[in-house]
Amino acid sequence: MLKLQFPKEREFDRGSVFKASSKRPNLQVATGALAHHVILNDKQATGLVYEIKGVQHASREVIVSCGAYGSPHLLELSGIGDPQIIKSAGITPLHSLTGVGKNLHDHQIFRMRWRLKKET
Repeated sequence: MLKLQFPKEREFDRGSVFKASSKRPNLQVATGALAHHVILNDKQATGLVYEIKGVQHASREVIVSCGAYGSPHLLELSGIGDPQIIKSAGITPLHSLTGVGKNLHDHQIFRMRWRLKKET
């Protein structure tokens, strides 16, 4: 099996991303939450309504990271996207952004393994 080694000063695991910033008072990470919609104020995201603690308001920025399918879905639920698609779902369009959900590609990862016999 091929094993890649990287320099020790750089970490690639999910946990290392939050190690340095996890104690910051202006960062809140909610995992396992069901997001309902983004709160907009004059086309600017100011908060998020989600199912764990209810409503959270942001003082500076809202970062949405719901994956290749979830992020466009959440934006459209929030009224951001193609107005025709949003209206057909019974949602009031708040910001026309026709590229939301278009040209959508998920990044599939396929792992392949081989066993090699030693030559005699």
